[in-house]
Amino acid sequence: MSLVNELGEGYCNLPDILEGFQNELVDAEKRVDPTGQLLETSLSKNSAWLHYYDSRRNKLKTLSKFFEMECNRVRGELYRGYKENYSRSLGERDIIKYIDASPEYIEKRELLFEVQEVEGEYTAIVESLQALNYSLGHMTKLRIANLEFSEI
Repeated sequence: MSLVNELGEGYCNLPDILEGFQNELVDAEKRVDPTGQLLETSLSKNSAWLHYYDSRRNKLKTLSKFFEMECNRVRGELYRGYKENYSRSLGERDIIKYIDASPEYIEKRELLFEVQEVEGEYTAIVESLQALNYSLGHMTKLRIANLEFSEI
């Protein structure tokens, strides 16, 4: 189910949704650091955590795209308003400046930036887990080759 349906009237649920996502990030740092864990344990759990955080990131990406659409919708409505209903003819640059300064447009952009900030944090976690996956794979290959502490 998409998070867009859970936003509520006037996006009143967005702060709670983002807070839930940020609360999950507290434990994410522990998942990226395999120190003190057995290799087998780390290998078995890492793929599951990678899938979990990647699916959560995709939900945030959907929210981000939704707010991009909302920004474009507001921009289009404001553009049409300035083009059709303004008493004097405005150039393209003037219209864009007015739109960029519009409180309604700024509000939507702020919401978009909040979602993108949390999405960026999830992207960092996913990339860290992918790097960890490669490291664990290399450790496994070394163990198989029994070269754990060999000098080269």
